[in-house]
Amino acid sequence: MFGRERNQAGVLIELKPAYAIDPTNEDDLVAARNALWPIVEEANKVAPAFSRIFKEMILIASPNKPLPRAGKGMVMRKAALEVYAQEIDDIYAEVDDAAESDSAVLPMSWDVDGVIEWLKEQIEDIQSSDSEDTPFSVSEDFFAQGMDSLSATILRRRIVGAMFVASSSGSHFDNDSEAKTLKAAQLITQTTIYAHPSIEKLAAFVAGVVQDPERFVAVASRADAVDAMVGKYTVGLGETATHKAGSSLGSAPVDKGNMVVLLTGSTGNLGAQILESLLRDGRVQKVYALDRPASVSLSQRQAERFEDKLLDVTLLSSSKLVPLECDAAQRNLGAAQEVYDELRSSVTTIIHNAWKLDFNQSLSSFEPNVRATRNLVALARSSAHTASLRFVFTSSISSAASWDQSLGAYPEEIVLDSRYAVGNGYGESKYVAERILAQSGLNATSLRIGQITGGAPNGAWATSDW
Repeated sequence: MFGRERNQAGVLIELKPAYAIDPTNEDDLVAARNALWPIVEEANKVAPAFSRIFKEMILIASPNKPLPRAGKGMVMRKAALEVYAQEIDDIYAEVDDAAESDSAVLPMSWDVDGVIEWLKEQIEDIQSSDSEDTPFSVSEDFFAQGMDSLSATILRRRIVGAMFVASSSGSHFDNDSEAKTLKAAQLITQTTIYAHPSIEKLAAFVAGVVQDPERFVAVASRADAVDAMVGKYTVGLGETATHKAGSSLGSAPVDKGNMVVLLTGSTGNLGAQILESLLRDGRVQKVYALDRPASVSLSQRQAERFEDKLLDVTLLSSSKLVPLECDAAQRNLGAAQEVYDELRSSVTTIIHNAWKLDFNQSLSSFEPNVRATRNLVALARSSAHTASLRFVFTSSISSAASWDQSLGAYPEEIVLDSRYAVGNGYGESKYVAERILAQSGLNATSLRIGQITGGAPNGAWATSDW
């Protein structure tokens, strides 16, 4: 495998002598890649997203250039990559230049409907190893359906490639439109996919820029999008509070020997540490650990995370731990009515720690997280303990990504100018949640967290931070 310091991985394969081909023969190369593809697809299903192999990145070794081997016949990886350094550079160049390839498949038309159908075909082809025959929704978020950053890169190349081919061949365009199409292709950047994360949204953008790249405006400014989401999820709440984060809004003292905590995100690196602390805390009577359903049970996920961090797994057998597999973005947090009523009557503290971690995706991709926050606010506002209930939200320093440092340190309060939150969808969505809490009337605290180091007892950092 190769790909160090590249944006995607590839694999160098030496075929057995009986199956050897001339890799410069395009027909033989295509046939070999197709024959190998089912095996690669199986590997892709269990491989991390960053190491998935696309068909274009399969490099076949030449019989005239055998891979160097050690005495016992083992391939010498470093030496092999050096021998094939030029071919590796060439394959990356070919993929990068694929946007100008005559083999690009074009939409039947460049209106919204035509582009929707074309995008659907392209995405299902790109996602073939993950799709399991499940149709790709045109309205749902790409990334919620399994698309990753490498798939987004390939999709962008196919869009740009189709535009280049269409303009150079005159397909679908008159002579006056060729320059417009070339301009439109230049507007399809990698962030385009993340900013329009569904087939319908992306099709509207693509059709718009093809029609008039000079005047077409796809979305309002990022700050306007943030404000729009704040407005959407603060309907029904009071006026914006200008209180400092953590200040009290009509709270009464909490009985600290009888705390009932609702914790979201207990299976993450930080969440596991919080859960462990709560289970050890004698002041805590009960912990409701609310996490989304998954293919593996919540209890097993919690145990695996505790084992990974060398935390005391026996704590998970505590009678005060109540696992809840629910989707907080759904009505009543996705819980049965009797469970929801129990939460309303008993919870004295909410620690909202669950959030998708992805710095590439746009604000709209985090809307389920924002909706979950609003649903938790609704629970707290209807609680029997509203006056004394504490709401703690694990926000992020990314919520202040565009702060003007000439103004000094970012204030420890809610900053109402959303321009300072613009940076990436993750931080923008955290800022939206802070604004929701500021208007909630609750005793709310937002903790703007930065880099999280390894914690006790073993000091191990999250592998995703390496």
